[in-house]
Amino acid sequence: MLATLKHFFAPPTFDDPEINLQARNLHTIVIAILLLTGLYLIYTIATRSPVEILVAAVALAAEIGILALIQKNQVRLASYILTTFLWIAVFVSVINYGGIRDTGFAAFTAVVIIAGLTMGIQAGYVVVGLSLVAATGLAAAENQGLLAISTQAPISSVLVSHAITLSAVALLLSLAVNSISAAAQRARDEEQLQKQINLELEESRRTLEQYTGDLENRTTALQAVAELTRLASQANSEAVMLESGARLIAERLEYAHVGIFITDATDEYAILCASNSEAGQSLIAEGYKLQIGRGELAYLISGTELLRYRIGEQTYRVASPIPILGVQGNVTYPLIAGNRLLGLLNIQTATPSPTREEQNILQTFADQLAISIENIRLLAQLQERLREISALAGRTVQQAWENVRAGGVIGYQYDRLQLLPGGQRFPPQVLELLAARKVAQFVVRDPEPRARLIAPLILRDEVIGILGYEDDDPAHEWLPEEITLLETVSFQVSLALENSRLVSEAQDRADREQTVSEIVSRISTEIDVDAILQSTVREIGRLVGDSEIAVQLQTPQKG
Repeated sequence: MLATLKHFFAPPTFDDPEINLQARNLHTIVIAILLLTGLYLIYTIATRSPVEILVAAVALAAEIGILALIQKNQVRLASYILTTFLWIAVFVSVINYGGIRDTGFAAFTAVVIIAGLTMGIQAGYVVVGLSLVAATGLAAAENQGLLAISTQAPISSVLVSHAITLSAVALLLSLAVNSISAAAQRARDEEQLQKQINLELEESRRTLEQYTGDLENRTTALQAVAELTRLASQANSEAVMLESGARLIAERLEYAHVGIFITDATDEYAILCASNSEAGQSLIAEGYKLQIGRGELAYLISGTELLRYRIGEQTYRVASPIPILGVQGNVTYPLIAGNRLLGLLNIQTATPSPTREEQNILQTFADQLAISIENIRLLAQLQERLREISALAGRTVQQAWENVRAGGVIGYQYDRLQLLPGGQRFPPQVLELLAARKVAQFVVRDPEPRARLIAPLILRDEVIGILGYEDDDPAHEWLPEEITLLETVSFQVSLALENSRLVSEAQDRADREQTVSEIVSRISTEIDVDAILQSTVREIGRLVGDSEIAVQLQTPQKG
């Protein structure tokens, strides 16, 4: 019960600062009026005045109701009720106790201040206007004799009226000063908060700008890495890729000098192979290179700073690249593939050393550059192996078809009536086209002019024959469709011929193996040495035909 009453009479707290200030001022005023009303009720009970007791009790109930409205966040409604109640009370009091000449008329001042504190300055103006209208009406009523003038009020009533009015005005002025002070403090707090917010916003703006710059640099770096990958895939040599990579890094990240060093076959030197700057090109022409040492007891270069890289189980110590005139930043990144140092990426800038973000980007460049170099080298090795395999296969195919053609030229021609043996000679320019694996068009004059189109039969880059057709009109223009058809058919014929040759070789091999197996089977049935030798000579003779066969066992001579 006590806790509930304590909570009921405690000042309310709301989220809105403006409403919270009005509610606290209104709560203070109502509590003060409530105390005065309580004292007045006690006074009326003591004087046994039934009317005044009823008035005091009604006023007390109304003030408690106003407190309940304040606790329910009905601040504006409570202000309206209180201001109206007080203004009517003062007006009635003035009429009953002396009109406008009575000192109680000054209580309208307290009502004006209450209205201003609880509802705003506009409400205060409204109450002032009502009070002036009431004063004018009271004065007119007194002048017309409609209202009795009571100037003989007891001195105690005058003193009490003055005390209440002055106390109320002092209290309200105190509240007004407190409100102004609170508003000023709130303004100062808001100003300080705004300054803090501005500082945080400025810091956030700088952070956002830095983050945006880093993001742009990272995006540029990723684009450059992607372009470097594209260059590596399109470059036909390592030198072209290195030169393009050096220019790409310098242009994208705006560096004064980019140099790419590649280690030699013995890992003794890192040779400058590519650069974007004129100074770098001059160093390349001079054969500029950096000495490399390996192991913990590697050589020491007098007066030269060493770069140390730990790659796998190996420690590399490399002389630092010389600075180009006019640069401030000089950083070098290793190009690593597996457990081997492929080279170095040297960056020199007109500004101090790159930031940590730029260093991460450059390390990404170095890694991608090393991968590109390794891929180009592996591709070159693969192409060389393929060329060797193709050449070996071509020689094998060529030898096989030379064996097939050993019995004479194999060829046929079809004249729309019958299939005839072929075998023709071609002009030198046509032979050159066939040797170059190209389709040849020419005119045959013997026995009569005809247009001819021939294509080489190619197998593993070796020409094993020709295929062609001709037209009776020597001026016939061969269409692209006819040429494409001939090339397609020639390719299929080449495959069919090779398959046929392979099948024939396989069949011959199978026949020989079967014959050898039969000879071995017959020989293995003999037990006597002479019988074995005789069987061997007889079976081999049957196999090779007219050739003479001789078998002889040699006894080693004793020394």
